[in-house]
Amino acid sequence: MKDQTDRLESRLSSDSRESQITPEGIRAQLDRVMSSPDLKASNKVKTIFRYLTEESSAVRED
Repeated sequence: MKDQTDRLESRLSSDSRESQITPEGIRAQLDRVMSSPDLKASNKVKTIFRYLTEESSAVRED
């Protein structure tokens, strides 16, 4: 069991170093969450969630 845990931790740490968070990746994950049948939310809540996600990931110079 310890060997499996060590391998998983090693893989996760190397994956996190190699991965980059991009606006496209954020949008793709947001779309995935929004289309999930497990998300039982009204359209208004989904709209607010999408807005907040996009605004928090927006890069602005001002």
